[in-house]
Amino acid sequence: MSIGKNIARYRKAKKLTQEELGARLGITNQAVSKWESEISYPDILLLPRIADELEITINDLYATDVKHISQARSNVFDMDKVHSFPREAQSMLIDTLYRETNLLSCNSWDFLKVPKNPITKKYDSIKKHHTLSCISENSGASFISNNQAIIDCGIDIKNIGTLFNNIEITSGLKKLADSNVRSVLSYICNQYFHSSAPFNSSDSEYFEKDIKPIAVSHAIGLTSDETLEAMEKLITLHIIYTEARDDGIHYLLQKLKAIELAVILRAVEGFICRHMGFGCGDFAALTDF
Repeated sequence: MSIGKNIARYRKAKKLTQEELGARLGITNQAVSKWESEISYPDILLLPRIADELEITINDLYATDVKHISQARSNVFDMDKVHSFPREAQSMLIDTLYRETNLLSCNSWDFLKVPKNPITKKYDSIKKHHTLSCISENSGASFISNNQAIIDCGIDIKNIGTLFNNIEITSGLKKLADSNVRSVLSYICNQYFHSSAPFNSSDSEYFEKDIKPIAVSHAIGLTSDETLEAMEKLITLHIIYTEARDDGIHYLLQKLKAIELAVILRAVEGFICRHMGFGCGDFAALTDF
């Protein structure tokens, strides 16, 4: 079942007319009608509002086999949904890129000449083996592969050259290139993320880990001064911060910043190790979507 059909099904279950749903979303009833008739698709940025109005999840909108109307969402935090969200969001981005830019109808590349049915084996093969790019003259760029999505709506394509000579970026890269910095960060993250703390909200170290410099120093074979110097560099990168407590200064690893850096490094790894850029970034006719 398509997004349009799902919208129609859930709208009717809520006993809303197309005009009433359109009014709540700030659009016309004709727009809703086009969605439900599969003449057009809703803007991806509008999907959360549609889900809210219909009291369903975004995943419900993309469901291909709706056997029953979803129950209204509760206020209980759903950790299972959190764990499944990255993969669902990745799939949603790829599917939306295909639809919004009409990639499936392009004649420029053989691998794009596939049926519009997203369950075909060739469609899955494209998602698995190619990174799709979309470069806009006025709204940034995106690179989406089967496992990663990089979207920068603020990048100015015409000023890309200046980024490679940015002093602040260069300084940060030099700090991360320091072998002691990498050894300290690697040890801290291995200790923390191999524990249950990052995924147990009742744990005192759920958001941040209290780092003992002496223990780190002994574990990785650096002197105390070398360890502290490395940690100071991590502080300037905002991955570690210090906090004064009654028993002295504590060094704290910020979980989200560490994960953010790891994701960025994964993107760098992908850039180095695989060919990127197939898709609408390779032909000018499909910019500005």
